[in-house]
Amino acid sequence: MTELETTSEIWKTIAGMDSTVRAPKVMLPEIARRRIYSQPYSRDKMFIEMAKRRPAIFRDVPVFAKGKKGMESKDALIRTLSTKFPKGELSNVQVGPTRIPRRLPVTEIMRRWEGQRAIVGVTDLHIRGTKVEDVIDTKALSDFNVLIRGTYNLSTQEMMTLVIASPGNVTDSHSDDPDGTNHCFFGKKVWLVWETFEGIEAGLEDVERQDVYDAAKFNMTKYMSLPSARWFVVSTGDTLSLPSNMTHKVFTLDYYIGVGSFHVGLPGSIDNLSRWIYHGPLWSLADRKGENVELVDEIARICLRTARRARDGSPGMQERWGYSYLRDGYKHWARNTSTTIKKQVLKHLDFREFVELASNA
Repeated sequence: MTELETTSEIWKTIAGMDSTVRAPKVMLPEIARRRIYSQPYSRDKMFIEMAKRRPAIFRDVPVFAKGKKGMESKDALIRTLSTKFPKGELSNVQVGPTRIPRRLPVTEIMRRWEGQRAIVGVTDLHIRGTKVEDVIDTKALSDFNVLIRGTYNLSTQEMMTLVIASPGNVTDSHSDDPDGTNHCFFGKKVWLVWETFEGIEAGLEDVERQDVYDAAKFNMTKYMSLPSARWFVVSTGDTLSLPSNMTHKVFTLDYYIGVGSFHVGLPGSIDNLSRWIYHGPLWSLADRKGENVELVDEIARICLRTARRARDGSPGMQERWGYSYLRDGYKHWARNTSTTIKKQVLKHLDFREFVELASNA
């Protein structure tokens, strides 16, 4: 099957789940050109993509399911995960083709998923600090994360979540803060991604940054008009690295289970901080009590402190934090950020000092 035929089949499948992504045949060659394919993993490659703010899919990232012999099988992994949650543990879940939001016991979600009789979708089942971490080794997804060096409130933004979905589940257009990774143990998903504010200006809605009362508005012509528009397939064994400036719409093609994480790494930190200072982070949009109003300031201070220590530290410390790619992140920000935004965000003293350090890293 040619690349164009593959694209046609994939688009026919996802259009059956959501008619807004239906594309005319004349558009398929350009859609095929926008696809991102997986690449062999290395820590250096991951940091390069983070610095350049590009989504990337990697093969052979060392994320492991630990435990009994045979853990590599889907059934064994699901059974083990099911037993690690208390019987009364509840999780938000989308149910059915209309994606009705509900809260169900994790054991019930697993039962429905295994029974293959219902469409379910879970993206925010937190496992950090739970017994599930005894089963899944996620060090490669988060050991470069500066959020772990902050206060308790800051550490709550560093999340590790279990991702469970059935074929036919569609996650509406949304963005996440901060940057994220998503490792697929089993299954297959199609992701459509684009730069958040570029999309909003073109008329594509984001349920996290806008008031959306039904499904987020999406249009294929507008989507394909965006320079940032890309798409890809994440399959068994793949690990997605996604910058937080990318809105995404996700379609599940095969029974899926994975693990996701959120982080701030030095290579992409300047772009993240600049966007948060100017537009505000997602966690502040619904923060009516102002409990997290100072988190961006704290992240700026921690990034600056971590970068200084890495600069003056051992090669091993620099490698861990991705210090060598901090200047690449600065260059990307300098080229792609408007003068108006630069003037505004550089008024933030810690951020300005961090930018000066990064420009000479």
